[in-house]
Parts: sequence; structure tokens; C-alpha cells
Amino acid sequence: MQFRALSDDDVLFVALGYRLKQRRTFIFLLSGLFIAIGNCFTVYDVGLDPHMGMNVLINAIVALIIGGVGRFST
Repeated sequence: MQFRALSDDDVLFVALGYRLKQRRTFIFLLSGLFIAIGNCFTVYDVGLDPHMGMNVLINAIVALIIGGVGRFST
């Protein structure tokens, strides 16, 4: 319930007496742990390659050049 309260309203979360910085640090570490475990399983299944993620990186750079930084027009 604290995670939901933190995602809804930071000011109310602090007003209820919870420690904001400690909770955010815990959530950050927990998400990093989940990502590390998922990546370990992916590497175990697929294997390592020095050029992993290069396609995603090139597509992101092209999108950055074409779209521009900080331009979100709809």
C-alpha cells in the first residue's frame, strides 16, 4: 500500500509520516534486482555478444536526430 501511496502523491506520503527518500531508494534497489535477475536468465538462454543491443541503440540515435531532444508534439 505504501508503493501505491507513493506513486499517487508524494506530499501526502510524507504527511502520513513515511520516509520518502528511504522508500524511493528501496524501490530503486528492488527494481534493479529484478532487472539483474531477468538479464541473468536472458544471458543464460541467449548468450553474450559484444554487439548486443546495437540495433536498439542505432534506432534510438536515429529517432533522436529526426525527432530532436525534448520535442513532444502531437
